Amino acid sequence: MKNETPRIKNQKTQPLFLLKNTKLPKDTREIGLKLINNFALRLNKAVQFDKEGTPRFFYENKKTHEKFDILKEKDLINILENTASKYANHYNQWIKKLADKNFPLTLSWRLVVGLGAASVYETSMTLHHIYGIPYLPGSAIKGITRSYRILCMVEELEHPNDYYERVALLEEFVEKFDLVEKNVFPKWEEVKGLKVSSPQDKNKKVEFSEQFYKSLEAKQVELREFQLIFGTQNKQGCIIFFDSFPEHFEIKYDIMNPHYGPYYTEKKPPADYYNPTLIPFLVLENAKFTFYLGTKNRLISSEEKENLLNTTKEWLRDALTSYGIGAKTALGYGLFETIQK
Repeated sequence: MKNETPRIKNQKTQPLFLLKNTKLPKDTREIGLKLINNFALRLNKAVQFDKEGTPRFFYENKKTHEKFDILKEKDLINILENTASKYANHYNQWIKKLADKNFPLTLSWRLVVGLGAASVYETSMTLHHIYGIPYLPGSAIKGITRSYRILCMVEELEHPNDYYERVALLEEFVEKFDLVEKNVFPKWEEVKGLKVSSPQDKNKKVEFSEQFYKSLEAKQVELREFQLIFGTQNKQGCIIFFDSFPEHFEIKYDIMNPHYGPYYTEKKPPADYYNPTLIPFLVLENAKFTFYLGTKNRLISSEEKENLLNTTKEWLRDALTSYGIGAKTALGYGLFETIQK
């Protein structure tokens, strides 16, 4: 008599999405929908909760062997990929009529944008609020380019204080003094005496030194260019950073694995006997993006406009390939590379 492996009755190996496992209103749960085809709506509104009431991207019921995994809902993922591909193609055709410069880059590894946004999962991903597809907002692209240029300039400026204090001083300078409309670099008497809080000690005040002032004066052309491109709190910049949508991509899981949970949450001493806490989050892989830049006709000639566009394109490319965008860039996330022809 042959030995046969006993079969488990009612074992379900397919992803199981059930409206009853969500916290949607009762009348909505009773509709009986089998598919919510907008990924953002499905991910953030129709959240699946396990038997313990914990929101999950995936789980398995050990008693019934029911499995759930949002990334294995083939119909949902197929619709997401098709929607993203169609919209990216449509967007790229439309935006070329408005943009003055564009260039493609591919993701070198993984990307996560919006990780710290409010979410029932405690981790999040930036998704288009209508189409439900992942994308890079123009504000994020502009922000990372601006931050990168600030850090690059600070490395070249001389000041007796440390790196982060130089960053704070430079931020104060570009916001306080308008080098575009006045087109005059401020005198030392106007700068002397200005103070900013130290980023590392809010009770400490840092002053502009004459050495730092002279370093800024030597870079006044670049500082004016910086203000023209990015603007200030009071005035718009001349360059438009458009949203960027992936033309193809894969969504996958990644994890954070903090080992000292009670140290962070309960202020207890860190110790090796604490259990690691696995926190899953979603990332993009194998993605290609095209980045678009436009201009506003303000205070610049056509020749200067072209120069600003070329400069911004170079800064943006350097920021994305050297610095990265999104969360966890220090670990290699969010870095791009040029497309090899």
